[in-house]
Amino acid sequence: MKLPVFVVAVATAASALALAETPPRAIFPPDLAPALAEVERSLVGSWLVEAGKGAKQRVLVVQEVVTQANGFSARADYGGIDAAAEPVSVGVKVAAGIATLDFRLPTGAVARAVSVGRGRFAGDVTDPAGKARPIALRLAGDVTPGAMTGKRPKEMTVVYVSAANCPYCSVYETGATSNGYKSKSGFLAAPEGKLVTFRQINTGNFMHTGDPKFWPDDLQWILGATYVASGTPRFVFVADGKVLANVRLGAFVSEVVPRIRQLAAAPP
Repeated sequence: MKLPVFVVAVATAASALALAETPPRAIFPPDLAPALAEVERSLVGSWLVEAGKGAKQRVLVVQEVVTQANGFSARADYGGIDAAAEPVSVGVKVAAGIATLDFRLPTGAVARAVSVGRGRFAGDVTDPAGKARPIALRLAGDVTPGAMTGKRPKEMTVVYVSAANCPYCSVYETGATSNGYKSKSGFLAAPEGKLVTFRQINTGNFMHTGDPKFWPDDLQWILGATYVASGTPRFVFVADGKVLANVRLGAFVSEVVPRIRQLAAAPP
């Protein structure tokens, strides 16, 4: 199984230290060996990697998972948000429902992390000199190394996906401008809102937002470029015809809005 990945995430190194202190938690039934499909659903995607205080942000993009004699193996790419990625192989073992990831970084450091909850792993990374530091992985939607490098885009678009039965969408759409980026009117009134084209997709049910009948012809390519099958409110950030972000409201405010400013300020 291969997943298209094109988004940006931001986090603080302090959260790696806090997450590393979290005890291991089962993410699969403890009395059953997980099937390949279950492991894929839990691991395929993009993980924001934090490796101790002051470390640069990194991204681990798990592309696919295959069965091995002693567990599973994942094919992945690893790199910085502002740098090119390099391929890495991730060993995956599951015991008593707890998943363990083992992988060697391009620098030669060796990382081991255990599941501490859905979409979260924590452990240690040891460099070639034998120095260890905490490492934390957080599932961050669709993140790709190097997504934010390059020149200023000629065009930036925010595609907002709504649903008739989504109460959070209603709050976002009717919220006062004074709510700032957390409301539609507030975002559009802000400087960042004036830098993008804002497109709204109105669907009937938040569980079926990928039905092509809701998407205009010029945006239907997004259906095959990133995950929009369900879940609202959703924000897909597009620059020059490429999906750079696919996030919910919280991440839109904390991650995408600053990136809009950053890209607008980049050299042409």
